[in-house]
Amino acid sequence: MPEPEKEVEQHLTRSKSFKIEKVNAGRLFDAIEAYFGKEYNEIFATDIGDWVMELTNTEGKTYKFRGSLCADFDYEGTNLSDLVRDTVGMDDLYVFDGNCKPDMINKITLDYHRVTKIKSEQRPEGVNWEFITWDYTEHLIIDRETETLEHIQNIGTGCKVSRKYEIDAVDSFITNQKKDLKRKQEIGVEVAMRADLTRFCE
Repeated sequence: MPEPEKEVEQHLTRSKSFKIEKVNAGRLFDAIEAYFGKEYNEIFATDIGDWVMELTNTEGKTYKFRGSLCADFDYEGTNLSDLVRDTVGMDDLYVFDGNCKPDMINKITLDYHRVTKIKSEQRPEGVNWEFITWDYTEHLIIDRETETLEHIQNIGTGCKVSRKYEIDAVDSFITNQKKDLKRKQEIGVEVAMRADLTRFCE
């Protein structure tokens, strides 16, 4: 587990294969070709993420385009970002404007596991082990439906500590986590989330 003061980034990559009707794919390609076939001015802004697109023509030549996730590209009255989402049937794509419609997060579960070997200075007679093994686990469960935060610690064999809190702010916390994921386009490690949660439990 990283130290609280250490900054860590974890990027999420998703891959999905699907089939698009020929007429829909043709309409999408025609729209993108018509829009980017003319002079395109790159739009950049800070702290909102960016998109990169590569277009390959029939001769095998590739053209690369990029910009920030705030572009409202319009083709004959149709928003290009919405056209991509509707064509592939995925509302949670950022595309060009960043206005995705992600699924609602209802539960967050964080698991931590640590095994520590401790060398004992004194050992009972007749034993041949050199180290004492401490197997420690910790679970943090945040549930939107029940508005609860549950913290479970397995300190050792036969020793389990469980705490459950009823917190009205759970719904807003999970919603803010979703908004934060959209803004940063990356998933933070559990250390950052634990730091936020301490405000509810103090």
